[in-house]
Amino acid sequence: MAAEYIINLLPQGIEVEKSGKSSRASRRKLRVIDLQNTSLNIWTLGYIVMSPVFSAVALPDRPAANHHPERTEEPPFRIFTDVVISDSFQECVLPHLLQWAETRKGRVQLCCERLQIESSYTSISISKIESILRMLHLDSIQELVVDVLWNQENMENMVPYLVQMKNLRILSLTRINLDTSSYQFKKFYKYIVQVLKEKNLQELHIRQVLFLYGKLHKVLRILKPLTTLSLSNCSLMEADLRHLSQYPCTSQLKHLHLRNVHMGHFSAEPLRALVERVAGTVETLAIEHCEITDAQLSAILPTLSQCSQLRLFSFFGNPISTAALQNLLRHTARLSQLSEGLYPAPLESYDHACFGHLNIKKERLARVCESLLPILRDSQANHEVHINTNSCALCEKYQFHSLAPSGNWEMREKIPFSGTY
Repeated sequence: MAAEYIINLLPQGIEVEKSGKSSRASRRKLRVIDLQNTSLNIWTLGYIVMSPVFSAVALPDRPAANHHPERTEEPPFRIFTDVVISDSFQECVLPHLLQWAETRKGRVQLCCERLQIESSYTSISISKIESILRMLHLDSIQELVVDVLWNQENMENMVPYLVQMKNLRILSLTRINLDTSSYQFKKFYKYIVQVLKEKNLQELHIRQVLFLYGKLHKVLRILKPLTTLSLSNCSLMEADLRHLSQYPCTSQLKHLHLRNVHMGHFSAEPLRALVERVAGTVETLAIEHCEITDAQLSAILPTLSQCSQLRLFSFFGNPISTAALQNLLRHTARLSQLSEGLYPAPLESYDHACFGHLNIKKERLARVCESLLPILRDSQANHEVHINTNSCALCEKYQFHSLAPSGNWEMREKIPFSGTY
């Protein structure tokens, strides 16, 4: 394969000559290759495409005199690449790169700013994951995505490597479920909390992490202020939501995403306090499929109106009435920085007030959309308005009625704004 062939050329002390200059004046020695955000086809597309990923350092015209008896060591040859460890791991270039780097320990530094681990019961083993991690310069990792590390032992094995990721800025945990009643879990929880306490995380994304029920505060209270917090498909207690507004981690949030975090049986105060907490800084606010009621929405509207920096707002998937939707639009219309809003089709749009995408009634929805036009016109709303009528979380298709510049409603499939999930 072309990639394997080129990787095998790398250790040969490549020197690159800069065109238009004499070889003595322009000698360069290859020191860095940056393969991040680069297609694997780069190996076959030629010099013009490949050259931006290489960095060289100048070589002197003649060796400098060595005034020290000991030999001065050259800095390591560095390769930057995003790493994905998954079921298809053996089919990509990475195994060849790892094998090449392993034979040159001390001379090669394999750097990775984004590490993604997708492991399941039947895929790559934890021992294989550890062998890969030992090859990486863990200090270089800034983003870690962990999807389905299926048992407690595997999570415990990850802790020593997390400790070494001193520059970790973004942490994403997905589909992790542990037995919270065991002694081993309590031991692991103690370790992971200590690890997070030492990090300067900027973004925390949690999806389908079931062991946080009633324990979210133990993670939040040790975190420094975040810029992004995303909680999706997580079961939380009302106390967990209340803690969100009480710890430093939410004091400077720019992006807050809550999706499929069911709050319909909560009192309105924890959500109101959370919106108030982020009102001065939040730019993206998503509260989707959280079973928010009319009463809860009414309680947060005054604080929502104070979100002066809000640019993107998403509230679709919540079972509210037409009157509540109209009131919501009157409040969001006052937000001068808001550029886009995603709203739910109200209950009156469905057959027998059954809140489900298969029961939408087009004629009822048309009447609802018609009733919104005077409100949007009178309030001089200047943001894009989209009414969600169909959501399929499995296929990630979303249908919206969007208000066109002509004043008419147009149906389209739309991907909610980046960062919602």
